[in-house]
Amino acid sequence: MTEDRLRNMFGQYAQADVAVPPAELVVARGRQRRRRARFGITAAALALALTAVLGARQLVHLDRAGPVPKPAASPLLPPPGSGRLLLGLDTMDRFVMTRAGSKATPAVVPGLTPLVGQPSLLAANPGGGWVVTFTTDPGAPSGSQPARLALVSVSGESQPFGPVFRLYSVTGLAVSPDGRRVAVELVGATPAASGIEVLPMPGHRGTIRNWHPRRGDTGEFVSLSWAPDGRRLSYIAGFESGGGLVGAVRTLDTSAPGSAAPSVNDVSPALGRQCRPDAVAWLGTTGRLDALEECGNPVTGRGREILVPVSPGTGMAAGPARTLASSLGCAEPWLASSRNGSAVLIGYCATFLIDHGRLSQVHGGLVAAAFAG
Repeated sequence: MTEDRLRNMFGQYAQADVAVPPAELVVARGRQRRRRARFGITAAALALALTAVLGARQLVHLDRAGPVPKPAASPLLPPPGSGRLLLGLDTMDRFVMTRAGSKATPAVVPGLTPLVGQPSLLAANPGGGWVVTFTTDPGAPSGSQPARLALVSVSGESQPFGPVFRLYSVTGLAVSPDGRRVAVELVGATPAASGIEVLPMPGHRGTIRNWHPRRGDTGEFVSLSWAPDGRRLSYIAGFESGGGLVGAVRTLDTSAPGSAAPSVNDVSPALGRQCRPDAVAWLGTTGRLDALEECGNPVTGRGREILVPVSPGTGMAAGPARTLASSLGCAEPWLASSRNGSAVLIGYCATFLIDHGRLSQVHGGLVAAAFAG
């Protein structure tokens, strides 16, 4: 596909930093699968949590697993070429590695099984490679598979670490800019059992800290991104409104004392309650926080998908919004920035890349992807 064709498909994109497909691409592909439940708890997690003693304000992990043998590195990894190296999930629910601009079939990463029933997550690790979530029990029924974290190197070796999350859905994942800490969002059976946890990365020391929803908040979180200062964490938090459960962009100061997450019940999405945030990401070291939001009715497909800079303090619009598509209904949108913000991956119907202002499509049928750290 030519670059002119891609530009026509995307239409206007935000200041050569972000690109998204236009309405015609959405219509051409139709309403593919319904978006994953954004603020839901899996039935299995709920059943397990209801039979467990969770504690009023403390996140509890069922167990901490011991070392897992590392798989041998694949001779096919990393894929040859000079394009930016990407780790992704393909449509067959496999971890794969590819390069931006390559038309070769992505290489499968051995030794890791993605979750089924809740999406596996990927995040760039500034220390090298990526951090992902995978299942420790591939044979468990969909929706009840326990999740764990793993370091993945550019050669395909993986190193599991941290707890096994049996009572929670992991809905957000981000590695701090210095590569010393990883943050996860956990959704449990109740608001008191949900929260954000920051723990040290392998080879680094540090305390584990938890933040919980304030009284009256729903305790449901998705998307997660560290600010370049390595202190603030931005995410999307759910809250009940007159029209049902919606969300808003919030930012947590991890250096501040206390364990209460910012309140969300009195906050609207960036452009008002007719909009719902889909994803949020700090654009590398630029200091810019962007949100993807859908404004309209996702059931009928009528509305707009927009990109808007937002204030980390309030979650409200901090700059002009740009319409990215005039129809809704694509697979779940997402954003992933390179470390310096010069390149951005955009998931909306397909995976696209803006690299120093040049627009291209990432081949290989990826449903999620992240740059190598």
